[in-house]
Amino acid sequence: MKERFSFKWHSILGVAIGVFILIAALSGSVIAFYHSLDAKMNPWQISSPNQGQGASDPLSHIAKVEQSVAGGKVVWMSLSLSHESSWHYFLAPLSMAKPIANNEVYVDPYSSDIKGMRSWGDIMQGWKNLLPFIYKLHYSLSLGSIGVLVMGLAALLWLVVLVCGVWMTFPKWNSSFVSQWRKSWKWRFKGDLRSKNYLLHKTAGLWFLPLLLLIAWSSFALNLHDLHERLLGSVMHFQTESDKIKELKRPRLKPTLGWLEARDIGRSLMQELSIKEGFEIYEESSIMYDALRGVYSYSVRSSRDIQIDHGGTTVYFDGNSAAYKASFIPTKKASGDTLKQWLEGLHKGSIWGLPHRIILSILGVVTTLFVLSGFYLWWKRKHKLSLAKK
Repeated sequence: MKERFSFKWHSILGVAIGVFILIAALSGSVIAFYHSLDAKMNPWQISSPNQGQGASDPLSHIAKVEQSVAGGKVVWMSLSLSHESSWHYFLAPLSMAKPIANNEVYVDPYSSDIKGMRSWGDIMQGWKNLLPFIYKLHYSLSLGSIGVLVMGLAALLWLVVLVCGVWMTFPKWNSSFVSQWRKSWKWRFKGDLRSKNYLLHKTAGLWFLPLLLLIAWSSFALNLHDLHERLLGSVMHFQTESDKIKELKRPRLKPTLGWLEARDIGRSLMQELSIKEGFEIYEESSIMYDALRGVYSYSVRSSRDIQIDHGGTTVYFDGNSAAYKASFIPTKKASGDTLKQWLEGLHKGSIWGLPHRIILSILGVVTTLFVLSGFYLWWKRKHKLSLAKK
């Protein structure tokens, strides 16, 4: 009875979400190397220092960047060259009724020249947006918030598919349970093509189950983070200070504090936070201004960060009064946030460098094969049932 019930849901849900998982797996195997591939396709992201010349201050280029994009205003910029060899900026339109042509700009930190720009993810701009487009396809089908919801639900249902799949492999619970279940873990290639496909699908599913569960769970946590937090809220704690910063009645496009003052205040608040919480600051990461809430956020990479490609330790403060609003410490502050940081880092391959990204890329290929073999088994069963009815 349990086998039929598990098989039914494993099959129905597997077919229903198969295309979404296939898209996520194929795109994920590519974006595991997002930054290196993107830089290869867009060499204007790379800047080489002149001998004896130091890097410029990224804040000194804001006016030039804004002049280069009509109707645009800088809202985020990188503060470190550790993982990027050019200063990196994102812009937002001054008026939502007037979209801007490009929202991402790269500036040479040594010559101060604007090296390249694009509207991130807009494939209509050509090859320079191929990697960002694949990235958007991965988590949202490039359909915005609706796509994020669809892919998040697909990840949640994928967890059900995986649980049903492993449940189907369980023999009857008796004294020979272990010896009987051990057979499901043995690699066997017997019978016709369908039988071999079934055995491979089942056995490989068991061997790769921990990794598949991790990817499915982390996908759900990243896309449907509010639901994920509510589900875990009874057993885990999350930092909610920044979420409680209310939006203003009208966006504050021109805060009293300029970028230079904001960075100084961010540095001071971060130093105070590091002393209070007992962590070490490794390097600056980025600074951002949120006009909807009227706050700056200043981020560093600290000893509480586990991801190596960016810093997530952040302080938030008012853009007019400089009043402290909130902070976020990635790990060892709240158990739920620590878990989420590990899930995000493991999902994105941003913890252990190149070996981590290679494993993720291979896992994307493996997941693709699982989906295709599942489709094949479903089609063969459907074809067999249709013949039996004739």
